[in-house]
Amino acid sequence: MTMIHRITDHVYMVDLETGGYKGGIASYVIVGEEGMAVIDTGPKCSVDNLIKDLSIIGDLKDVKYVIATHIHLDHFGGAATSLKSLENANILVHPRGRKHLINPEKLWMATKKAIGDIAEFYGRPDNAPEDRVLEVKDNEEIALGDVSIRVIYTPGHAPHHVSYYVTPDSVLITGDSVGIYHVGMLHPVSLYPFDMESALRSLDKMIEVKPKYVVFSHFGMDTSGEKILMRGKEKLIKWYEMIKDLILSGNGFEDIYRRILESDAELRKIVENREKIPYFKGSGKRCVFGMYMAIKEKLDTTLNA
Repeated sequence: MTMIHRITDHVYMVDLETGGYKGGIASYVIVGEEGMAVIDTGPKCSVDNLIKDLSIIGDLKDVKYVIATHIHLDHFGGAATSLKSLENANILVHPRGRKHLINPEKLWMATKKAIGDIAEFYGRPDNAPEDRVLEVKDNEEIALGDVSIRVIYTPGHAPHHVSYYVTPDSVLITGDSVGIYHVGMLHPVSLYPFDMESALRSLDKMIEVKPKYVVFSHFGMDTSGEKILMRGKEKLIKWYEMIKDLILSGNGFEDIYRRILESDAELRKIVENREKIPYFKGSGKRCVFGMYMAIKEKLDTTLNA
């Protein structure tokens, strides 16, 4: 049995303990009078853990929706597999992600190229039945009786990224749109390819919601509400400006990463703590690299125009 944390009357966090490691990947379960929903299943290799915990929280037959923040394997690689145990559930995903759940071959090959053996550990996603994969739209409300889930389109980390606001509980489920989180500290999840302008607009949309609780896939809950969202935005801007200045000063990536690591105590602590988990090894550096590439490509385009 993995760890179940009750956040509010309707919202639970499930620590999937992927690979036997605590505090790595979370799923969120919303329970209403008219059914249940799961937001992010985690990777395929964790589905058995998820199903066991869902059966503790409620009846598997009551799960109506399996919902994606985005389709990256660590978040939603187990979605199609989970449907085998959730006979009454349909998948909800941003339109840009739908085809990759029905036929995940391109997603699988791209992920293997990007993260290699980590992808093999997560497992190749199963093909989802086309008639059970539905699309969500920005500002749509997903009703579960006495609880509702609002869709908030939040691109930046990925063009198909969606966050969800649960009412009346005032819980904002952010996926990777705000950051990697560890006991009050965070850093951007700016993996390549990263869209800075979209990420900032997404953060502004979430700040406007004024949530009481902000929860993260990697990992945990923050109770400072919009303050943690503001910190995420400030950190994003700080990284961007520092990396841009260093590129313009002629610094290469390795030196830039060293300088960011030296200047950002939260990044250092998160790297020291989270990268003890094998499948997160190097993730902090990859986040800095994603922003480095986004800035470099933009500068190259401007200079060559």
